[in-house]
Order: sequence, then structure tokens, then C-alpha cells
Amino acid sequence: MLAVPRLAQPEQVVLRCRRNYPRDPGAGVCLARLHADGCFELLSGAWQRLLGFEPAELDGRALLALLALDPPSGGRLIGRLVDPEETGPMRLELRCKDGRSLPMQWHRRFDAYDRSLYIAAEPLGADATAPLCRAP
Repeated sequence: MLAVPRLAQPEQVVLRCRRNYPRDPGAGVCLARLHADGCFELLSGAWQRLLGFEPAELDGRALLALLALDPPSGGRLIGRLVDPEETGPMRLELRCKDGRSLPMQWHRRFDAYDRSLYIAAEPLGADATAPLCRAP
């Protein structure tokens, strides 16, 4: 059985932003790591560019507040996100700073050693502001 993050409440998932991200050729890919304690660590600056927020506006914010869903539906979606039985990529819509919704495809990989979930997300649709990069 795979040991993955076990979250009692979806509100526990809180974003943490670095101030400086390393420069890399895949800068348009949204990378993140969900720790077992609910810390959703943003690993690339693509999140801020796509959503229109500054790091300080995202740091400490609940992931549930960014989902373009009502809290009960968003909570169920976060539950599915951390469920290893849920196979394949997931589609989530996030709220941008300007009020629009950004549909994204989230690809997940569970790490049994440190009980983390790694995410590579890409925008969907014609309004995406970054090139689509396919995750493995």
C-alpha cells in the first residue's frame, strides 16, 4: 500500500511560495509538492504567472480558496487529489486574480518514501498564457 498524504480536512492544504524560483527550460510548467502536513509547496513561478498573483498573495492561502468551486465540492475534489486509487490526470479549475477561471490538467505522482504528492499542472484551452508542456 502506498503511503500518501492523509488530510483530515481540505482546509489543511495551504500554499507556500518561494520568493525566488530557479530558472529552468520548463518554466511554463506549474510544479508543486503536497507534503503530508498539508503544505502545498509551489516549486515553479508558473503558478503566479498563470494566475496573476504575487507570491505574497498566494503564500499562506488555502488551496480550497483558489478552486473555482463551492467549498463542499472543492473539498471532495481535494480528497480525490490525494487518493492513490484515483488514476490518471485530474482536471481542476483555479480562480485567477482577475476573476476568470483557469482550467488545468493536473498530473500526479505519489512518493511513498516521504509521503508526498508531486504535481505537474498545465493550462487547458485557448486562453492559456503559457505553452502546453506535456508531463509524463
